[in-house]
Amino acid sequence: MFLVELSSVLLTVMGLIFIRPSMADSQLPTFRAQMSTLILLSSAVLVLPLGILRYVCCTCLCQQSKASLSHAYEKAPDYYTAQYLWPRRSKYHMTNPAYRGLPESLNPENLKPSTTSSGPSILQRAQTQALQGNFNEAITN
Repeated sequence: MFLVELSSVLLTVMGLIFIRPSMADSQLPTFRAQMSTLILLSSAVLVLPLGILRYVCCTCLCQQSKASLSHAYEKAPDYYTAQYLWPRRSKYHMTNPAYRGLPESLNPENLKPSTTSSGPSILQRAQTQALQGNFNEAITN
């Protein structure tokens, strides 16, 4: 962040140095006043703390309170509810080649918390069935 603020000061100083020779003598006082104002403003942004800048620029009016953010977070649906909104092609476990070839019994389209949180993963279940000699069942089911 400091580099961005410092670059705004340097940009105005470089404008003063490089544009000044191309200015007519009658325009120099106006040009110097404008560049001085820009240098002062960019220096203030560089020096002032972020909290004061938020107050000066009135961005505090646009920010949400912590209470409203926590309320919005509590109202948001969890993954298992939200997955019903996504099409089949947007679900990772349905499009990834490692999972795509598995049968519906091992890789259901909509996951449930009971099968994913505490139980073995989809690939672990397929591997277990394959090691038990049920490889054909693992592929066909």
